[in-house]
Parts: sequence; structure tokens; C-alpha cells
Amino acid sequence: MGKYLDGVTQFFSGIARDAERETSPRRRAILENYLAHAALEYTDRWPEIFIPQRTVEHPIYKVRWGTPEDVVYDGLDAVQGFYRGLKDDKLLTNQDQLLAVNDWGFASFLNINLFMNGEKAMSLGFKVDDKDGDYVLITPCGMYWTYDRDVRLIGEYVYEIGVGKLEKVASADRVTFADVQRIVAPHLPPPP
Repeated sequence: MGKYLDGVTQFFSGIARDAERETSPRRRAILENYLAHAALEYTDRWPEIFIPQRTVEHPIYKVRWGTPEDVVYDGLDAVQGFYRGLKDDKLLTNQDQLLAVNDWGFASFLNINLFMNGEKAMSLGFKVDDKDGDYVLITPCGMYWTYDRDVRLIGEYVYEIGVGKLEKVASADRVTFADVQRIVAPHLPPPP
């Protein structure tokens, strides 16, 4: 399947396994919310993240990923704009997650993979040897997600905790949107 697709498969199966094993109903619900949210992020159904049963009416995200300061997305329109920006000519996956859940939410360490072609990588300031090749920017990040008493997402805090590393993707490890769709399909919630 390829190392990046294996990584995203393990990412989702790990959350699902943790949810199944969790004995606290609240913490299980947080993990189930996270699993649905993460699966929806990988699809064109991402706006369903914001239904009232999953997310508060006024979410706030704080992100420091490729920027020297936090970028704050304050409110539904701003947060949805953040997601639209992630979809522009890039494909994102997560892998290598260490996850700890508590009654307030969860914290995790993971690698965020941003796939792009060589031309896009060059436009972001990277030197590449093949402008038509496939590349991945692998960035170690820490995340903290908080939830309200009804287990609705209040906000995300996503922090780059190391310098991202650009790698050329071998043909055997190539990732497509369709590949990712197949992996996340079993974890998608039913449509509202």
C-alpha cells in the first residue's frame, strides 16, 4: 500500500481502537467525535464537522504551522476558511500519532503530511530536483482539542513543534485523494 497510506490507516485504526477500549463514556464520546471529525476532514463532506452535535457555534482554532506566530481562526466562518485553505491543491494526511484523552479533550503528537507537486513546493520556497515530481512535507506537530460538556468541539490548538522536512515521494508510496477516501470510508459517520 505504501508507507504514507499505511501511516494514515494506522492513524484511523488507532483512534477507533482507543475509542473501543475507553471505559469512560465521556472520553469514549470525545474519541468518537475526533474519529468522525478526522474522517470528514479527508473528504468533501468536511462541512459536516460543524453540525451542532459535533462543534460549538463559535469555534476558535489557534494554529502555528509554518508561521512564527499563532494564526487565530475566530468563529465559524474563519474556521471554515481554514479548512477550505487546506483543500487548495494539496492533500493532507496524519500519521505516527501518540494520543492521550481526558475529560477536557485530548492532546496528541503526530506528523502531518502535506502532499504536493514539485511546482507547488517551489512556490513555497523549497528547492526540488523535479518540478513535476511528487513531494511530501512532513511536519511534527502537537495538538490540543477542547470539548464542552456536551462533547462538542470548542477549539483546536495545532502547533508545529519541529521543522518540516520535504521528501520526494517514491512512486510506490504515491498518495491520491481516492486512496485516502478508501481508508477513511469505514470511519465516516452517517450523513446527518
